[in-house]
Amino acid sequence: MKNPNRGRVYRRCACRGADGRQLGARCPKLTNRKHGTWTYAVDLPSLDGKRRTRRRSGFATKADAQAALSKVLEYERTGIVIDDRQTVADYLASWLRTKALTLKPTTMANYHAYVHKDLIPHIGLIRLEDLSHQHVVLYVRNQLEAGRGRTTLRRASQPCPAHSATLASRLCESYTEQ
Repeated sequence: MKNPNRGRVYRRCACRGADGRQLGARCPKLTNRKHGTWTYAVDLPSLDGKRRTRRRSGFATKADAQAALSKVLEYERTGIVIDDRQTVADYLASWLRTKALTLKPTTMANYHAYVHKDLIPHIGLIRLEDLSHQHVVLYVRNQLEAGRGRTTLRRASQPCPAHSATLASRLCESYTEQ
């Protein structure tokens, strides 16, 4: 069993030394509590067996950095592979590839059209981790203003191949995975 106390949390900054290189955690100004940001680093397993260190910084408090580190370790313990840099477009593309194995061709064609013509242009650049209810509400509002029918958009809660159903299905899966 892996050590649940893995990883480290520390403060660092972007100050540069005389040689032009970042000082990071060695910055003498870090004695000032307001200087720098909190960072976590943890070694995660990879498919090729090489060590892969995930570092994320920019946290305002040590508690925020520790909470983010705990979240990463919890996901690893439960077997969930996360990529916090994955966009909605990337995930929807892989989701479509997975769905292609189980859906009828006409359903797949509809999902493909909804994803590539509607969803990706509007919310594809958002990181999957950052996708929120507000993004979905704004997307639906924009679709209504563009003349899309309410019936089509209302189908988000029904099991049918409407573009909002595609998004709702994807959101449900993302929340289940996270």
